[in-house]
Amino acid sequence: EWKDLGASQTDTTLAKDGQIVSKDALKGIRVGSAGGWSLEVFPGDFVVHRKYGIGRFDQTCVSPKTKLTLEERVAQKDRRVELMRAELKDREGTAVTKGDMMRLQAKF
Repeated sequence: EWKDLGASQTDTTLAKDGQIVSKDALKGIRVGSAGGWSLEVFPGDFVVHRKYGIGRFDQTCVSPKTKLTLEERVAQKDRRVELMRAELKDREGTAVTKGDMMRLQAKF
């Protein structure tokens, strides 16, 4: 749990799990809008969201989309084929073993 130790808005120290941490050492994210404004949010900051209301920013989570549409799967396959061809073209003139092909395929 985050606790704000600063008495003023210029103080940037926080306490997390009993340890004092500087906001400068934390990883913040920059948030912007189409209206042209932007701000930087750090863990422990309060934020207001139109849909979800007031909350405290803790971290950014990136989770991959688990179910792709048919169109997305086709585009993904086409892109993988394109990348494989480009990689194989770079290796033109050298022998490519089955193991090399498997590693290359796993890469994409």
